[in-house]
Amino acid sequence: TNEGAEALLTVGVTPVGTTKPRAGDEWYPHLAKELKDTKVVGTERDINLEAVMKLKPDLIIGNKMRHEKIYEQLKEIAPTVYAETLRGDWKENFTLYTKAVNKEKEGQNALNDYKKRIAGIKEQLGDKINSKVSIIRFVPGDVRIYQKNSFSGVVLNDIGFKRPPLQDKDEFAIKGITKEQIPNMDGD
Repeated sequence: TNEGAEALLTVGVTPVGTTKPRAGDEWYPHLAKELKDTKVVGTERDINLEAVMKLKPDLIIGNKMRHEKIYEQLKEIAPTVYAETLRGDWKENFTLYTKAVNKEKEGQNALNDYKKRIAGIKEQLGDKINSKVSIIRFVPGDVRIYQKNSFSGVVLNDIGFKRPPLQDKDEFAIKGITKEQIPNMDGD
């Protein structure tokens, strides 16, 4: 997954193959340079098993939410490590992935750097930290309001931002937002 690819890149491991995001670009712009020699093995939801097999990977990292149906096939290609979920469990998934490639120390250092960065952001924000913040995502065919059980929701929580009542829930996202629901996007 791209989540797995980003985790590996963070600890200095470049995957031989990964999926491309749904957005259509081969790689997200912040990953393009590091993944320039990495092969595409399908999309996040539709993995090309033949493409994976051709790469002869030493390890396959995946996610049960997206790839449970092909686990048996993937583990025939190479040892396969699956995170249970996506969303707000990103720190646990990051730790699992870095452990799988024997980069636990580097992974812990990256998480410590994250904590330091969060502390710096909190300090810079001062009283603004009491603001209510919304995260809105526009994807092809959908508009979403992210709640607390999402990557961005965890980051906002770590910083200490408040969330509007409808978003202050331990759920992933409100999907299928219509124009009538635009007021639900409101933060400060």
